[in-house]
Amino acid sequence: MSYPGWILSACLLLNAALPSAASGSGDLPQAGILGLRTVDLDGQVHRLGAAEGNRPLALVFMDTTCPISNRYVPRLNELAAAAREAGVDFYGVLSDPTLGVAEARTHHEEYALEFPVLFDSAGDLAAKLAPTHVPEAFVVNSDGRVLYRGRVDDQFESPTVLRQIVSSHDLLESIQAAGKGETREPSRTEPVGCVFEAWDAGRAQGEITYNRDVAPILAANCVECHRKGDIAPFPLENYAQARRHARTMAITCKQRIMPPWNAKHGVGDFRDERSLSRAQIAVL
Repeated sequence: MSYPGWILSACLLLNAALPSAASGSGDLPQAGILGLRTVDLDGQVHRLGAAEGNRPLALVFMDTTCPISNRYVPRLNELAAAAREAGVDFYGVLSDPTLGVAEARTHHEEYALEFPVLFDSAGDLAAKLAPTHVPEAFVVNSDGRVLYRGRVDDQFESPTVLRQIVSSHDLLESIQAAGKGETREPSRTEPVGCVFEAWDAGRAQGEITYNRDVAPILAANCVECHRKGDIAPFPLENYAQARRHARTMAITCKQRIMPPWNAKHGVGDFRDERSLSRAQIAVL
């Protein structure tokens, strides 16, 4: 499955908070994202933490229009390579209801990102991890516990002040520790960047479209079975097929008949859970 090309937006003015240094340590809570199915900007499905067995993962929330997020791209490419060596899955995350697939892909190509960027079309990753800024990094171990959240490093003293020397490589050291099954202190630092503004409760979400909103849900959760020659009774591989069965999809997903998942919804987090979130059901 592929999406059309993107148009890069003009940079936004920074709306950023002045951070302090490291704040807090110790274990952070369960993320509830292991096995979560999501798609990247090429339409490839990823099951978080499931590549080559149960692996730790690192995610960095990004923004196409944030200057600080964009400045970190070369460093993130280096960190993605270091994560591969450490046995940790590395992803970028774009989560914004105003962002279209085409714009995101143009950004991906223009900045030459060398790691998968997940398109959080319904805001599920944002809801589970609750980032406050972009960029903001999360490292999750193979049991689903958040080992680290916060800044990439201390390159930025504040949103407008760069340090001459980077002395604290927080995300790199957290990735390396996760790859060894260890933890790093501090487990939480304050990120420096643009404020994460997406998914405000009172914010207009705009018109729902197949390409931006529906296709990623179907690709990640339905098409594995709903494709020609597979077990499901009809395919859902394109717009025409989805439109033909739109009401069936809406009703069976609302009633949680589909996707098949027998555990009671809302009781605990399960690895590789097959149920849809409330936001995804609302889209359908």
